[in-house]
Amino acid sequence: MRWLLLYILAISNYVKPQQRIIEGPVNTSVLLGGTVILKCRVESQKGAVQWMKNGFGLGNDYNLSLFKRYTMEGQVSKGEYNLRIINVQMNDDDEYACQIEAAHNSPTVLSSTAKLTVLVKPEDPKLLSVESVLKGVVGQLTQQSCISRYGKPLAIISWVISDDPKATKILTWLGNTNTKFNANSGIIYNIFAPRVKDDGKYLVCVVNHETYSKPQIHAVQFDLRYSPDVKVVVNDSNLREHGSAELLCNIKAKPFKNVKIKWYENGKEIDRLSIPELKVDHHQSRYTCVAENSIGDSSDSIILNVTYGAYIISREQHQAVNPGETASFVCEAIGNPAPAVHWTKVADSEVIARGNNLTIESVQSWQRGEYECVATVQGFSSARLINYLHIKGPPSVSMNEDIVAAVGENLEIICEIRGRPQPQDVLWSLNGISFEYGRLGIPRQFGVESRLVIQNVRKSDFGIYNCTAYNELGRDFQTVCLKQKSIVDTIIGTFLIFLDILVVTPSCEAIDCGQYFIDTYHSTANESHELLYVKVK
Repeated sequence: MRWLLLYILAISNYVKPQQRIIEGPVNTSVLLGGTVILKCRVESQKGAVQWMKNGFGLGNDYNLSLFKRYTMEGQVSKGEYNLRIINVQMNDDDEYACQIEAAHNSPTVLSSTAKLTVLVKPEDPKLLSVESVLKGVVGQLTQQSCISRYGKPLAIISWVISDDPKATKILTWLGNTNTKFNANSGIIYNIFAPRVKDDGKYLVCVVNHETYSKPQIHAVQFDLRYSPDVKVVVNDSNLREHGSAELLCNIKAKPFKNVKIKWYENGKEIDRLSIPELKVDHHQSRYTCVAENSIGDSSDSIILNVTYGAYIISREQHQAVNPGETASFVCEAIGNPAPAVHWTKVADSEVIARGNNLTIESVQSWQRGEYECVATVQGFSSARLINYLHIKGPPSVSMNEDIVAAVGENLEIICEIRGRPQPQDVLWSLNGISFEYGRLGIPRQFGVESRLVIQNVRKSDFGIYNCTAYNELGRDFQTVCLKQKSIVDTIIGTFLIFLDILVVTPSCEAIDCGQYFIDTYHSTANESHELLYVKVK
């Protein structure tokens, strides 16, 4: 029976729980002069509880009488042995742990170590060597110092440029780049080059610290001098040929007094700011405004974009080919925007090709004639150029119909010669008798024109006139009969003039009579005057 009792007692002692710490201190920060509580809660306590500071025991006296600012507090019945430190000082910044001493076969138990960090609020930031404003020159290095001392840990100093001294609207974050830090003095030296847009803004020293509920700041306003900031503009963004333009030089400078301004056109100095009439040459021209003050000079340029109509820069072309060969014409045109180019055959409005080139393959005789290149820029008149396609072969001669004239009149007989090569010789004859008269003729686009002028017609001048042209491939001729005007012709002519008066008179005021008669009758100026006189008298 005794052995059984001893066995039961042994079992009972074996299963009794070991003492342990169920809540230990954690890393904590506290402001200098403040109060902090480090937690310690134990269970199944057998030995005495004490706090360790950097491995040194503070004692198991609950009131910690040796340390006036230290006490243990809490409900012992609940195993609470919290460490309370009042009026925290710098020497309280240390590592702490809670310990249960060994007792009744229970080993010593030690909590994890916790770091108590004592925070020291730094002095408010202060800019050094600052007057009412911060003077400087744009683009030149500026150094400014900001001090915030005695902080623990050290204060974080940053720089910003703001619209206002309270930095409620930050324009530029300078950070703490390009800085030098003196750990002993707590001074930050900020070196940077201000910009034109910083003038009148505020350079703000911003200090952040764990003890601050919000950043602390100190600001100073910029008073910057700078060379001219130049911007060239034109009064109208839609520049057109024959329109006008006025160039403006917007300048921002400090100081502005005595700013000197010069204008240049494509590198050449000019003394005008306006262009009364824009021309093609003004397109892509560079205009530069240079402004200078006591700080320096700067410039800005603008390249004009002038809209203008089409101009054909190709010259009139003549192509002479044999039947079956290929003929090509080129029409180079400029304009802004680039012109659209198309081709037509004169007297036929149908577009036969588009683009700068016209190629006619396997040319046939019916394709001889005039080909017009038309270049168009929307909003402007079209530019036109006529080119000529000739078929190689003997000349082709054409003349007026038979002519009726009275003795004493003046007249002109026209002989048109087409074909390539151009005629080497043009011969005239009357009633089969040749006479010397202007053998070479007048060059025309279609070929050559020979004009026979007869002044004060005599009876011997009436008859059949022959115009014969030669080239290396053959010859051709045409004849016209010059008849003497009879009494019947005179009566019929007078009657026709009378009828013409009846028809023409109602609309006479609506036309340019002189131009009409010149175009209609191909007359000389004297003949036009005489015809006009006959019609209206």
